[in-house]
Amino acid sequence: MESYLASVQKNMKSEGEIVKAAIVPLLKLIALTLFGLIIAHPKIQLVPKATFKLLSRLVFALFLPCLIFTQLGPSITLSNIVQWWFIPVNVIISTAIGCVLGCLVAIICRPPREFVRFTIIMTAFGNTGNIPTRNSFISVSQL
Repeated sequence: MESYLASVQKNMKSEGEIVKAAIVPLLKLIALTLFGLIIAHPKIQLVPKATFKLLSRLVFALFLPCLIFTQLGPSITLSNIVQWWFIPVNVIISTAIGCVLGCLVAIICRPPREFVRFTIIMTAFGNTGNIPTRNSFISVSQL
């Protein structure tokens, strides 16, 4: 028992390390936000508005998926996939329920004909992109 407690105590971080681990990412976020605010300010206008639109598309279409796969890639193994079976099952079930609810919304609200499929799809998949996948996978991998 004492050896177990000694190993747990050896792996624990000090309060300073914990505070540093919490503050450094916030400081990075604040620094990047201030930098973006300065270069996007209308009076300074170092970068034109069209460039920001292009960068925004590039970030969401290329950089974000690459970041997700490079950060999650090493942690995905066959044993983890077996342990995480409930994640894809949950996505499939919630999407199916969303489709049924979308059909009900389309029947009750009667949107214009060109928006019926859009209503169903947005009800089914409306919140799928906002799932914090990296945090979900990290918390599941620590189980």
